[in-house]
Amino acid sequence: MWESDIGAFPVSWASQGDEWVFHLSKALVGHEHIRLEGHYGEKVVILGPADETLPSTLRLRPDPAGIRCTVVGDGDDASEDQVRRWCEAAASAAGELGSHNQDYQWQAVLGPNPRRPDVPVPPLAGPARFGPVLLTPGGIQMREWVGSGPAEIRQRRAGYSWPVIASGIVPTYDGTTADLLAKFVVQWTCALLTLLWRQHWLPRIGPQVIAPGSGAPPLRVPQSVGRWDHVEPDSSLPPDFNTYAGTESPLEIPAWAQGAWDVLDSDSTLRTAVGAHYEARGIDFDHPSAAFLGYVAAIEGVGSKLADLTECEICGSHTGARRRFRKALKTALTSKEARELEFAYDLRSATGHDGTLFGTETTLGYGRISAFEYDLRDMFGFTILGEIRNASRLVVTRALMSALGVDVPIE
Repeated sequence: MWESDIGAFPVSWASQGDEWVFHLSKALVGHEHIRLEGHYGEKVVILGPADETLPSTLRLRPDPAGIRCTVVGDGDDASEDQVRRWCEAAASAAGELGSHNQDYQWQAVLGPNPRRPDVPVPPLAGPARFGPVLLTPGGIQMREWVGSGPAEIRQRRAGYSWPVIASGIVPTYDGTTADLLAKFVVQWTCALLTLLWRQHWLPRIGPQVIAPGSGAPPLRVPQSVGRWDHVEPDSSLPPDFNTYAGTESPLEIPAWAQGAWDVLDSDSTLRTAVGAHYEARGIDFDHPSAAFLGYVAAIEGVGSKLADLTECEICGSHTGARRRFRKALKTALTSKEARELEFAYDLRSATGHDGTLFGTETTLGYGRISAFEYDLRDMFGFTILGEIRNASRLVVTRALMSALGVDVPIE
């Protein structure tokens, strides 16, 4: 086995590494899919072999000057040709950084979770800029055949919602990366909308990335989905079906929330808490105990900014997570409300440490309210889960507002 150090190249390991490998691959083999031989987190990445004419590999390590590269091959003596090819490609790739960026447009349809057809969600009031995303009213009251209970066909019924069109631009160097970046933006848009609008929002179509210069028709919200796919979709709809006639005010983005994206970019702790709340929101219909744990974790995550863990002098373990939970609750709830929810940490611990299930998971999601027997499973789903869900939303939202220096009532 031989090794040859070809130097360090001015490439940021975290922010430019993937793009550099993209250009390195293009320089070596004419396409962007060079093989990743090994990956060891932030310590070592091994690339190659590129093809049969270049059987050696390139070992990458972080370096104060950028990325340090070492060519590694079989045999006793280094191959000057292979070392030269790797070196030239590495230098060429470093020179290409940033020079191939283009604006990739994307669009998606976002809407409230269809599993909640009985919860009315009004349409968006008007076009709104939300961080890097433009939200536009879809203008269509979409009807779809949805399920509100366990996945049985006979449980399905008509649901109605007012989805919105989301669009934006991601500047990057290739379409595959653009697609991933667009998904990232849509994920966090839905997570923030879920906090702001109190309903679980998720992508219904897309995101679809549009290659620069190709053009694409704008996305439209479908009028009907599911049961009506094979019939004339508008034949049975009244003329005013797509005119909002509800009593709740249309949805709006609060003025303070314009800066929420900046908080997510700069504060990893709050980003984690927002993500935990959103993931819990997505599973609390079918997996209430796991969702409960997620909501408590989101609250505890906010509390990590308010209290440090204490290390036990005897065993070295850390304690104080419950204290973090309590402190975080008090940022958004009254002292009385916070005290009444302290028991939630015990339920969280039972699920997290020994897998205890408190909801209706053991009865396929079905429950019953008996006049003669107290059933914790029903109370958990109807009351306790909703309380911790609301507390998580309030705590995480208040943390975002505090990071922005905003002190107004949470809607």
